[in-house]
Amino acid sequence: MKLGQTIDRLLEIRDKKAELNAEVKKLTEEFTELEQTLIHKLQEEETTQGRSTKATASITSTTIAAIEDWDAFERWVLANEAIYMIQKRVSNGAYRELIQTGEEIPGLKPLKQTTISLRRL
Repeated sequence: MKLGQTIDRLLEIRDKKAELNAEVKKLTEEFTELEQTLIHKLQEEETTQGRSTKATASITSTTIAAIEDWDAFERWVLANEAIYMIQKRVSNGAYRELIQTGEEIPGLKPLKQTTISLRRL
């Protein structure tokens, strides 16, 4: 495949992905709406599960964290040496800013990620 053909194919694939992502978004919205409808129906019937000829469905619950006060949480993490409470992910934007000032951060090394910037003509 020649250079121009490769670029055109890349554009075709990007466009197709955008179409599919739009469809996935619509399906996700419908799925979420139907989930809420089903939860409401099950609660109205005072049950936690139901079935059809194709599937069963049951209400499940889990507890997740919602940070109300980041500063208070940070202080608690540090005071309790509970770094495990934080997901291990580096803020790449903050990292780029720090290395631009010449700061070296132990345990991290810069990694160049090469991508293509594709623009429609």
